[in-house]
Amino acid sequence: MTFMAVWEASIDGLEPAPERKMQRRAVLERTFDQLIEVIRAR
Repeated sequence: MTFMAVWEASIDGLEPAPERKMQRRAVLERTFDQLIEVIRAR
């Protein structure tokens, strides 16, 4: 299971505000996209 799949499966249990959930997902996705870019540049 990927990190994002685990996050998606568990985040609602923390009852975040919908906007906060969307913002946090965007940050996580951007972070993983940046990691992929770094790895590809090696």
